[in-house]
Amino acid sequence: MTKNVTEFMQAATARTFSLPSSNQSFKYLYVPVQRRIPINQLRSRLRRLHINSSRILDIHYPDRHFVALLIRNDYESELRSQLNKLTITVCDEYDPLDPANLHRVDYAFGTLTDRLIRAVQRAVARFFIEKDFFGTEALYSLLNKEYLVIP
Repeated sequence: MTKNVTEFMQAATARTFSLPSSNQSFKYLYVPVQRRIPINQLRSRLRRLHINSSRILDIHYPDRHFVALLIRNDYESELRSQLNKLTITVCDEYDPLDPANLHRVDYAFGTLTDRLIRAVQRAVARFFIEKDFFGTEALYSLLNKEYLVIP
C-alpha cells in the first residue's frame, strides 16, 4: 500500500538532508484577526490558504485582534510572500510589551523591570518554599506581602 506523497511532505523530508541554516533564530509575526478561534481551527484555516502550518512552531493571541505566529527566520520570507498574495498584512509595528497594549490596569504599573521582578519573585518564592529553603513566614517577612501570592 503506497501513500500519495504531497509536495509539502516531500519538501519537509528534503529539509532533513540539508545543512543547518546560518540564521537559526526565531521570530514572531503578528497578524490581525477579527476574533479569537481555537488554535486547531486557526491551523486548519492557514492550511486552506496553502500556508504550511507545520512550519509555524507556536500560535497564541497576545491581544484581542492579533495572532502571533512563531516561525524560524528562514521561513519568514516564504510566509510573508504567501500572506501578501492573500492581501493579509503583517503588523511589524505591533509590540506586545508596549504599555499601550496592556488592557488590564493592574498590570500597567511601573517599568518593564518592575513587572519582571514581580513575575520572577513569585516563582522564586514558590521554589524556595518547595525546596524548604525558607518557610512561608520567613518569606512574608522578607518580601512585600502585597506582591507575594503563593498558590
